[in-house]
Amino acid sequence: MTKFTEQAIQAAFIDMLAERPLDKITVREIAESCGISRNTFYYHYHDVYDLLDTLFKSEEERMLADLRDVSTMRQGLVEATRFAVENRKAIYHIYNSVSRDMLSSYLYKSASIYMRRYVTGQCGDYELDEKDLEDIVFLLASMIEGAVINILREGLSLSVESLIDNATRLFDGTVKLAIENCRKSKL
Repeated sequence: MTKFTEQAIQAAFIDMLAERPLDKITVREIAESCGISRNTFYYHYHDVYDLLDTLFKSEEERMLADLRDVSTMRQGLVEATRFAVENRKAIYHIYNSVSRDMLSSYLYKSASIYMRRYVTGQCGDYELDEKDLEDIVFLLASMIEGAVINILREGLSLSVESLIDNATRLFDGTVKLAIENCRKSKL
């Protein structure tokens, strides 16, 4: 029953975020939407910010549990931005609230998860040094995070989908080149 209640609270919260900014959503409204008491909400979460943090952490856990290989940059970008694309308006409202840092951290972590899988898959027989792997993942994840944040800053006038298309077109092959450069620097 606890998991069911948490899922209902999270779903109601995402629905509300699609309609209005985070700072305009109250615990009372979430509880009423779910047909629960405020005490039940507080049994699961401290406040709406704790709920948001839990929502992001749940999404990160889902990504980590998804053990599929990421064979193309496009696939990595699609997976890393899936939640943001599926919940575009909610993400926009989170961005325009006091929880911007929490959103930025989530975007970076989700991009890191999938870019690590992509880079590791591109290594082939070459075993990339952990420091080099971290550097490549850091740069790719930072690029994705920054691009999505800029899309949000522009008020969603650009699309994540066009970002993915452009990044794939412009950067396809650069990861293999970076891996090759790492290999050459070790010789």
